[in-house]
Amino acid sequence: MVYLPLHFEVIQGVRLVVTDMLVLVLIGVVWLRTILEGRIFRFGFGSGWLLLWMTVLLVSSALSLNPTVSVNMWIRVVKGVSVFLILCNQIRTRLQLDRLVLWLIVSGLFLACYGLAESVTRFALIPWDVVGRFNNWIRVTTFVSQSNETAWYLVPIFSLAMAAIRLVGNRWGRFLWGGGAVAIAGCILLTFSRGGWIGLLVVWIAAPLTKKSKVAVLAGLAVLMRFVAPFRTNLMARSVSVERKIVRYLLTPGLAAHHPVWGYGLGTYKSIGNYYPDLIPQDYRGRYSHSLYITLIVETGMISAILFGGLLGTIGLRLLRTLRLLKIRSPSDSVMAQSLLAAFLAIVILELGHSNLPVLMFWVLLAIFHIAPSVWVSKPAEEIGG
Repeated sequence: MVYLPLHFEVIQGVRLVVTDMLVLVLIGVVWLRTILEGRIFRFGFGSGWLLLWMTVLLVSSALSLNPTVSVNMWIRVVKGVSVFLILCNQIRTRLQLDRLVLWLIVSGLFLACYGLAESVTRFALIPWDVVGRFNNWIRVTTFVSQSNETAWYLVPIFSLAMAAIRLVGNRWGRFLWGGGAVAIAGCILLTFSRGGWIGLLVVWIAAPLTKKSKVAVLAGLAVLMRFVAPFRTNLMARSVSVERKIVRYLLTPGLAAHHPVWGYGLGTYKSIGNYYPDLIPQDYRGRYSHSLYITLIVETGMISAILFGGLLGTIGLRLLRTLRLLKIRSPSDSVMAQSLLAAFLAIVILELGHSNLPVLMFWVLLAIFHIAPSVWVSKPAEEIGG
């Protein structure tokens, strides 16, 4: 739950981000534990490519249009990569992995319940004359302060909740987990995020559910969508953002052609128009890329994009191969593997409209996707080494 971007001021004008302090504490604790136990910190399988990518990213940031902005962004990415490496080093057994996944689901349920309570308050205050007309004011944001990001976080947790329904051993347990899944899905729908709704559909297709369960989930989603549909009937205003996303992708080849190797630098997409006014139309200047893939190709260059794409491809292939193996060896683990694969596919698709490279939870999820196959195919008490 503490992943959330909470911040406060202890000195006027000085912002302290809670997650930054927690990451520093985590790094310190792991370092002391490694030293006191006389162990060597092992980066784990595939981490060499990630460290190489970080090196390329640093060179790209140093050659940036605005090195100060890019290096600061690089430091934020380092925070996420550090958590990724720590989780890959520390999660060695199925018990540890199950606990991490359980707390991830609990944090999602907490966020979803808060979002539902927020929506009840908003609907109680909304004037009836605006019902049937879309208004950003009714979109659930929760602690994240941005409705699209709330949906982005909850979609993979919805997939994990689907696995919990399958794995629980009694009817009451399935009922409780089903209620939690409904709460998460309802909160996603109330964010009115198109990407979140597409993510729900991806999870429904790929999640480890029986045909009857999928029909029940689809019926429940249909009822929830019917409930929120009256608040989203005016789509003209929202079609503008879809058009802008499409135009950004169409602009990508031309932008990348001018700086194909190292890119323009992390965090510089919104300022490219200041340096190259002919490359970006006036209406699109001063705006973010809103896509991980555009960020990688345009801001960090083709070397970086290829390396990171290879990392994502490796993670996805390992999950798929492990799923095929576990269907024979361990049906219960195969349920979790299919759930994580569904969550991974949803994240890959959601990143078409999001750019979460410096977001901590993005790296937490990648770490779970990355380390889970090694944990599942090992013996319960076996440590996962380099």
